[in-house]
Amino acid sequence: MTADLYLLSHDDRAGTPLGPARSVAVGLAAGLLAEAVSSGIVRVHHDHLYLVPDAVVPSDPLLAQIVSDLAQTRGGAVPVGRWLRFMADDATSGVRSWLVRAGALQAVPRRVLGFTRPPVFVPVSWELPASRAVAVRAALNHPADATPPARLLVGLVHAAGLLDWLTRDDHRLRHAVPGLLAALPPDLRHLLAVTETAVASAALTPPAL
Repeated sequence: MTADLYLLSHDDRAGTPLGPARSVAVGLAAGLLAEAVSSGIVRVHHDHLYLVPDAVVPSDPLLAQIVSDLAQTRGGAVPVGRWLRFMADDATSGVRSWLVRAGALQAVPRRVLGFTRPPVFVPVSWELPASRAVAVRAALNHPADATPPARLLVGLVHAAGLLDWLTRDDHRLRHAVPGLLAALPPDLRHLLAVTETAVASAALTPPAL
């Protein structure tokens, strides 16, 4: 899920984010939390995150890190917005590394004016992000047939501020978003609402000098 959001939120040739970098990072952090909630290891209650007692630690290292970090708090009771901002610091690099290990992203060396620059990370095939975009548009075109993961992906794309870009050729598709989100569980709907607010705040915050 979060891997799909990464592919949708980055240019497939330049490797750069399609929105403000901090906003995309918050969206990716929300994707990881959404996966943790959907996996039953974390729950959202009264705007706080809680570890589910006796939940099995996932094998996915990114989700396992969430469990480890929350376990160090007071029972995992942390405001959702604060945790999103905390996770955003490492979300982009963490998801990128996971995609590289999975063989979905590759590092492309760069030279600018004769100087070596850090590599950019792009999909190994343009079909990877394209197929995710098709899935999002299919859910928007046929909301009644959308699967729960597709609904959640649309919600994450919307909360991360990327839906305008993905539907730039047909703004009518956006009208399906409220219905798709309404079909999600309450804890995920709340997570997406907090994410949307955090993304808007991040977009208005100037980068540190």
